[in-house]
Amino acid sequence: MEFNELENVQNEVATKKTPDKKAKKNNKKPLLIMIGASLIVILIVLLVFFIVGLIKGNEGKKLADDLRGELGKSIEMAEKNTGTVIKLDSQNVMLKEIIDYDRICESDSTVKVGGVEVPEWAVFISLDGNDKISSVTYYDFKSLKKNWKGVKVSEPIDNTTIAYNMTKKEADKIISLAPLSVTYSNDDTATYLYKYYYLDENGNEQVYRLSVTYSLEDSVRGISTTEIDYMRFIFA
Repeated sequence: MEFNELENVQNEVATKKTPDKKAKKNNKKPLLIMIGASLIVILIVLLVFFIVGLIKGNEGKKLADDLRGELGKSIEMAEKNTGTVIKLDSQNVMLKEIIDYDRICESDSTVKVGGVEVPEWAVFISLDGNDKISSVTYYDFKSLKKNWKGVKVSEPIDNTTIAYNMTKKEADKIISLAPLSVTYSNDDTATYLYKYYYLDENGNEQVYRLSVTYSLEDSVRGISTTEIDYMRFIFA
């Protein structure tokens, strides 16, 4: 074999052993595009689920806000104005143990709180002697899903720092909790109920209910704190 022929053979072998780097790079491009497209699709799906969850989570509060404008009116008028079917009662008998009500709206989806299945949210409606809406109460049971005792905090909320005539915005900064329930009454007040617990110096759980009432102008009109007798609740 002549020298030129031997060189040609060696070049062919070298070419087979070392593929073109540019070709490799070009092969990677479609793969990277597919991975990028898949990540975008996943992010879009997660975003959709988040938005749907947010809308569903606010559905009960929005309904309560709408029904607030129906205070003093009949159930029939409230149904017509809000486009909502208001039920006479719930199939969940546990709700009667939580609050007295005359009519109710509730979510189709449920959640377990302390082993008890309840709606994720419910709007309780009370009527006066003339069958007019006297109060509307929104309950966010989903907020108790993690713990029926409410939100864990590092120390009890000092309600003396919430002053009469303080704005709701100012009070919210002190409380820093999402409300368990909101009650709108036909005396132009809104009462927010919060539930929380903390560990005392002995490591015992102390459970509290904080209630703050606001005027129509969102100024504080009343504050109360109740300590839940946790030990008696468990063992009595």
